[in-house]
Amino acid sequence: RVNNGFLRLPWFTEPLKEINLNAEFKGDTSEILIKRIVCGQTAMGNSKLRMEGRDNPRLSLSVAMDTFNLNDFKSDSEATFRSIHRDSIMSKVTGDFNLNVGTINLLNTSGTQLRASGNFHDRKLNVNRFTGNVLGGYADAAGVVDLSQSKPAIGVQGKILSMTGGHLLNALGAKTSMIEGEGVVSGNLLFRGEKKTDFIETLQGDVGMYSRNGTIRKWNLLAKIFSLLNLYDLFHGKVRFTEDGLKYAKMGGSFKVKDGLFTTDNFVLDSPSMLITGKGSINAKNQEIDGTITVSPLVA
Repeated sequence: RVNNGFLRLPWFTEPLKEINLNAEFKGDTSEILIKRIVCGQTAMGNSKLRMEGRDNPRLSLSVAMDTFNLNDFKSDSEATFRSIHRDSIMSKVTGDFNLNVGTINLLNTSGTQLRASGNFHDRKLNVNRFTGNVLGGYADAAGVVDLSQSKPAIGVQGKILSMTGGHLLNALGAKTSMIEGEGVVSGNLLFRGEKKTDFIETLQGDVGMYSRNGTIRKWNLLAKIFSLLNLYDLFHGKVRFTEDGLKYAKMGGSFKVKDGLFTTDNFVLDSPSMLITGKGSINAKNQEIDGTITVSPLVA
């Protein structure tokens, strides 16, 4: 039993404190009940780990966290994700897990009421259901982390409903909210590797993003296009950015993803003033955009 314990681990930026847990060992069965552990702004409570067997261990893990903050576990070096060797003890482990988090804070985004459940078997972590309030909407997804191959492979499929443009842009690193409006993101993605750069370079799958009844507060690309085409004079003031921005009825497109390159041929922005269609690609590796757009003015 540990009451109000303290532990500093070299790979965590913050120490573990307020440690309150009970551990019980009976033959081939071990059970750890965690009442509370705090690490920086992360707080865990009412969690349980049970392990049965030695030669072929079976784990049952239930984790409840009031808060989780990624900054509490960041390191100066890039994290490396490893596969599980077939001859290691971990290759024989099976089990199931449940995760409940009240509030989660990542690098550029946050979420609430996250729920995840699944199992671990044959060096594969199967996430049967993942739900939560993220990006201003509601996420419902499933996936698998395959650690049986020479390099880890991760597959994710799901959707985010009622997502807001501002939350999505912030998650991608934008400093200001340029787009306001609710939308839907759905996709099926697969990537593999040991580091973040590997994940981006091997990313493949399909993604669809659509938003309705929103406003573009600021878009330098459109402003430059309008200037080049002299559309302001052409429309005689019919089309312009108002103080509130450019309103649209629908915006989005579907993307094919291969080796970190997002390609679309059906991008559309439908506003009361104009119809913009486009095709091209977005390179996730160097964040470059290469495409062609067509502007069709809708002048009464």
